[in-house]
Amino acid sequence: MSLVLGLLAIAAAAATVLAVVMRHRTRSLQPGVDVPFSADARRALDAASQEARALGHDAIAPEHILLALTNTASETWWSSLSPSGVDASAIRSELLAQFPATQPDVSPSQLPFTARAVTAMRNAVHRAETQNQPETSTRELIWGVMRDRRSEAGQILRHHGVPDAA
Repeated sequence: MSLVLGLLAIAAAAATVLAVVMRHRTRSLQPGVDVPFSADARRALDAASQEARALGHDAIAPEHILLALTNTASETWWSSLSPSGVDASAIRSELLAQFPATQPDVSPSQLPFTARAVTAMRNAVHRAETQNQPETSTRELIWGVMRDRRSEAGQILRHHGVPDAA
């Protein structure tokens, strides 16, 4: 029972962080300057929720963010990530094979992000800040996902030729 309560506390903390992130407020580049997510990054994060829900998963993980990017980013964008190009459909197929649907689509309307997904988003925002970007883009989201060496999504990206510095 205490494990369930602990997991609920983690989910509540992640939901709180998500609320802050989704309001597009983060640490400042300089006082009074916020780093928002780009429109494409916001669409990808919204689509990640839809991906998780469609698979019957109860939270949004980095793998759902990557699945969303395989649908929302253009082929040109994917090709720009690596000199040899990247096949988004192959990445999507591999992700779906490793993370199959677990139950019918009965998830709540607002899914929480996992701790790893929150970390990926924080990493993305931090990278945008350190590179003095005016907003956190989908490229930074990919980078944030790849920062977690244990993440299946990051491993799949590296397997398909996306360099760590994407």
